[in-house]
Amino acid sequence: MNVIELAGFASPIAGAVVGAVVGRKAGPVGLAIGIPVGLVIGLGCYFGLVGLSVVVGKLAGFGRDERETTRKSVVGLLTIIAMWMAPLFSAIVTEFAVSLIVRHLAH
Repeated sequence: MNVIELAGFASPIAGAVVGAVVGRKAGPVGLAIGIPVGLVIGLGCYFGLVGLSVVVGKLAGFGRDERETTRKSVVGLLTIIAMWMAPLFSAIVTEFAVSLIVRHLAH
């Protein structure tokens, strides 16, 4: 399993877990809202980073020629780092989104 596949599994799971933890404070309604919101945010973060990596790869010249391998290596490394950060970003965004939704429902 490569880093992109791993991020594809970990981002929605991280979002759903954080959504459940944050939503649990508001009871069953918060829990029922937190898990799906976390899944959607996790999938959005993953597919957003995949799209961003494709765009950056095209801008860096992947597929055109074999020159400038240093630039391509740096872009490849940044893409891998971004994919590793996808679950963390998913968890952070889910925490803020679900806490705002739960706070709005409480008032």
